[in-house]
Amino acid sequence: RFEEFITLCKDLALHPYIELKIGSQAQIESLVDIVEKAGMRGKVTWISFSATLLGYVKNYDSKARLGFVVGTPTTADIATAVSLKTNENEVFLDVAEITDAIVDECIDAHIPAEIWTVDNPTTIKNLNKYISGVTSNSLKASVVLYMATLY
Repeated sequence: RFEEFITLCKDLALHPYIELKIGSQAQIESLVDIVEKAGMRGKVTWISFSATLLGYVKNYDSKARLGFVVGTPTTADIATAVSLKTNENEVFLDVAEITDAIVDECIDAHIPAEIWTVDNPTTIKNLNKYISGVTSNSLKASVVLYMATLY
């Protein structure tokens, strides 16, 4: 159950990324309530391909950290991410690929960027330095950090 997962994350001091795929406003608010009850508010990140679902979280918890997931981001995607910002939260683009031009637009809009799915430490090393997070299927942070010390 979701409650057990959140409790486990709390017990292990993990910061989970919770991907919202479907749900009504009431269902999303129920998930936010579970996170709050477990004492994990501000210690989770909500991600989704759906700006609507992220909007439900934003409207219910103005401090929630949100990641708008897109394949190859566009200027419109950056505008959508900006629309999810409050005066109290962090919003980032979670992308499959990104160009330097889009990175420049993210910088101008104050929207961080994370990238998925990178399974090669050399690829990570060569990413634009603005990329603030990487999702991998197989790499461990210790391997990536060790590789970084070799260069």
